[in-house]
Amino acid sequence: MKNETTYQTVLGRLIAQKRKERGIDQEEMARRVGVSRSTWSRIEAGSSALNMDQLAKAASALGVSLGDLMLEVDEIVRELKRQGVEVHDSRDQARSASARAGGAAAVAFLGGAVLGGIITAMLANRNRGNEPEGDD
Repeated sequence: MKNETTYQTVLGRLIAQKRKERGIDQEEMARRVGVSRSTWSRIEAGSSALNMDQLAKAASALGVSLGDLMLEVDEIVRELKRQGVEVHDSRDQARSASARAGGAAAVAFLGGAVLGGIITAMLANRNRGNEPEGDD
């Protein structure tokens, strides 16, 4: 089975993870970014994209620079690709790639809780790797 996702889904799930870590609810993030709560929910799910102004506001609300946020997304995308996940630029590109495959190969689109779990595990592993070693 071939696993696929999109860049905007990875971004949305990372933002959701950081939002939860900081104790900010979706309603508050939506307000800070200037969108409705339902739109914010779609952004975190990867089915709607942020424009640059909204992305900058989201990064600010999370207390990270826009550059650092995008670097983290790129790092996660690289790791997903190392694990054999195909990461598309958009859902249209993902649909097109699946259609070209002609249904010959089973495809699993990674999103929601599955992708969130992968990102959480990746962040936890990276954080463990960055912790200083104790004196033994």
